[in-house]
Amino acid sequence: MENTHKNTYNSTNAIRLPMIDWNIRFFGAHMQTVSKEWSVSKESHRAFEILVVLEGKQETIIENESI
Repeated sequence: MENTHKNTYNSTNAIRLPMIDWNIRFFGAHMQTVSKEWSVSKESHRAFEILVVLEGKQETIIENESI
């Protein structure tokens, strides 16, 4: 997007996203240690997921894109 004025943008090609309530509400949590070969089957839900890796690395695949 082209910046036409400080803090405003030309929005002719912008896709508007829904408003989001930025309050964080934890409704479930768990902590686990897994082996190198561990994986989980495909899942979906209507929530943001916060993943914290304390040691090692994690590969997450969202809509066929590896993150």
